[in-house]
Amino acid sequence: MVEVICDTNFLIHLATRRIKNIDNLDMEIGSISFIVPEVVKNELTKLQQIPEKTQEITQTLNFIKKFIKQKNQNIFRRYKRSLGENKTTCGK
Repeated sequence: MVEVICDTNFLIHLATRRIKNIDNLDMEIGSISFIVPEVVKNELTKLQQIPEKTQEITQTLNFIKKFIKQKNQNIFRRYKRSLGENKTTCGK
């Protein structure tokens, strides 16, 4: 099984836009599990307070509740450790 750790932008895009051929992913690479770290869920909750983003973020949070397997922060920490010293971060 492939575990995909989702970031905030990916989840917003996944929940609010049609992504071509996403249904074929499991046939191409096997079973997929989307992981949503708590830090991402917390960021979405904060973004929901911004009036211009409320609808999009609410839609994303509802999407997560229905379709995404949520894991605790430890999985995200293990992933970061597996990247080692040469890890890069995006967005901040």
